[in-house]
Amino acid sequence: MPRILVRSHKNPFTVADAETTRTSNLIGSNTGNLVFSQAAFRLLSTPETELSTSGVANSKPSQIDDRFDHVVIPLANAFRPKYVNTLKALSHVISKVKVPVTVVGVGAQADLEGEQDAAHLVDPVTQRFVATVLDHSPSIGVRGEFTRDYLRGLGFGDEDA
Repeated sequence: MPRILVRSHKNPFTVADAETTRTSNLIGSNTGNLVFSQAAFRLLSTPETELSTSGVANSKPSQIDDRFDHVVIPLANAFRPKYVNTLKALSHVISKVKVPVTVVGVGAQADLEGEQDAAHLVDPVTQRFVATVLDHSPSIGVRGEFTRDYLRGLGFGDEDA
């Protein structure tokens, strides 16, 4: 039975009241994040899989390798300045694990004109994150053409995203 770790703030089958959700930030500061992670969890839920949830970025790589066969990381608009530290932490953990890692739904964030804030800060961290994930997976699942084109601009090809 495959044991899969899904990056999520909570197991979708765990019920939490509004106060617990707020104080424990079980929605990751955005209800959309909850939708992404819960959708991935539910898609992977089969009688043949054992699923667990965790923040991954704060996990110990050796414990991930000991307990899981695969890591799935659903993300939303992660390629943005306010997420740089989390991307660095995720890159560090992913670089140390030996199990496969799958990233789904990751996107770049820009303003209405398509300009990204603080690209000089985000670009190198994004390059490291994507390269690290691609060491553990044949591709990355991106949200759309904008993110695909952004990753192309960073040197990654269509076979990667």
